[in-house]
Amino acid sequence: MFLFQFWLTGFLISLPPTFQPPDSKPLVVVITEYDNTQAPLRVGVFERNGGFPKDNRGAKGYELKPSGHASATLTIRDIGYGEYVVAIFQDLNNNGKLDKSLVGFPKEPYCFSNNYNPRFRAPRFDDCRFSYSPTQTEVRVRMLNN
Repeated sequence: MFLFQFWLTGFLISLPPTFQPPDSKPLVVVITEYDNTQAPLRVGVFERNGGFPKDNRGAKGYELKPSGHASATLTIRDIGYGEYVVAIFQDLNNNGKLDKSLVGFPKEPYCFSNNYNPRFRAPRFDDCRFSYSPTQTEVRVRMLNN
């Protein structure tokens, strides 16, 4: 049975900032294909040793408000180049957590980098990882609307 255990209640967390060198380009995350254009999008960015998918304490958390737009763009300036996973959910009831069914399936829209679509198990870091580098600065993801 597939269980989503990676979303903990305190998704947006406060960590000391890791500033990019002045010559670094920001990471741009483009989110599309969500139906609700008002509910906030909660974004977690995980490093390899950041606990993905079961523990989000090592993630950097961000919030985006679509404000009526059909796509949203998040510009991240406080991480360095490296390998990451982006995990996103749309908080339809604005309670700060991903609501799940009794068996652990998400009840709110969600997505992962690489547009990984989990079927029978929670995603692994390597399923969703991408390289952020001077030549690779954009990640595009499509929401999975339940």
